Amino acid sequence: MFLIAPGREKIMAESFRFRYDSAMMSVQEYAQEAKVSERSVRARLERGMLQGRKLGSRWVVDALPAAHRSNAGRPISFDAFNALARYCDGQSSVLSAEERRRAKERASAIQVQGPASVERYRARRGLKVHHLQAPPAEIPAILEDPALSLTGISSDISQVYGSMVDAYVSSQDLENIIFLYNLLPASADSANVILRECDEPPHILPLHVAVDLLDLGDPRSTAEAERILQDSVFKEAS
Repeated sequence: MFLIAPGREKIMAESFRFRYDSAMMSVQEYAQEAKVSERSVRARLERGMLQGRKLGSRWVVDALPAAHRSNAGRPISFDAFNALARYCDGQSSVLSAEERRRAKERASAIQVQGPASVERYRARRGLKVHHLQAPPAEIPAILEDPALSLTGISSDISQVYGSMVDAYVSSQDLENIIFLYNLLPASADSANVILRECDEPPHILPLHVAVDLLDLGDPRSTAEAERILQDSVFKEAS
């Protein structure tokens, strides 16, 4: 057992707090360094896409501005995301040298920045998301359709369940699926079918499921996405 001299404990605590607070930045400072608006910084803090905390009513940021700039660029391509998913699943040997290099960089950034950083991959170039409404009686048949690759809440990997469909579908099969099951356009809040249109549905891996769960935005799906990231993605990528 270590004994701390009287008054020393308070000095040590104040010293630690000074070092911690000194490493943080105000929203204004961060926005100036990252060359983005203060509104953008606050929005990312509120959504958990930047690390920070509230001091009373004021946000402070403990992420580097460079991280914001890297997040603020154009979305990752669908193929590059699939390569990242394979890398995080321990399948780096199937990637080209360039794919492996880029995937390794992205996986390392995820390890450093944590689960919230994965939200940037919800948008992917080459992927179009359709929110649709199906007659409830059709949901079981849609889930069994071989043209669909189930993800998110519909994946076997997920431990969150609901009476909806979340799946990847090829552009070639999309119209047929919509016609066959009498799907109608719907808002994101009222949809019970989410079809993620792409050239060719990927082999679904944990990173696909986690990111697509984050896309739902509700607390249960977000918590399950973080579990999958911790149990599968982070463990394989480390």
